[in-house]
Amino acid sequence: MFGERLRKLRKEVNLNQEEVADDLDISSSSLGGYEREERWPTNKELLVKIADYYGVSVDYLLGRTDFHKVIKSKDDQNIKIMKKIQKLKESHKEIIIDFIDVLIQKNKD
Repeated sequence: MFGERLRKLRKEVNLNQEEVADDLDISSSSLGGYEREERWPTNKELLVKIADYYGVSVDYLLGRTDFHKVIKSKDDQNIKIMKKIQKLKESHKEIIIDFIDVLIQKNKD
């Protein structure tokens, strides 16, 4: 059930295994193993990280409840961009924000 739910959640947000694995800082082969139920996360922190990533509970992932809610966006590209920005150091985030501000200003002109 765990693997089936992981696969379902990944497909609901229209991401491939490589994208999700990169976002979770795990290998795509590990994620594939989880989805095929050939292996399991080795620690509770990773299980919580996966649940948080998809916006579901650990209980849902483990099949203890059928209730889940995935936050979806009309623009999947925005989600991908935000996840990449979240991985940056704070000083680099500020540079990105400044750059975006410059682009917005140029679009107004």
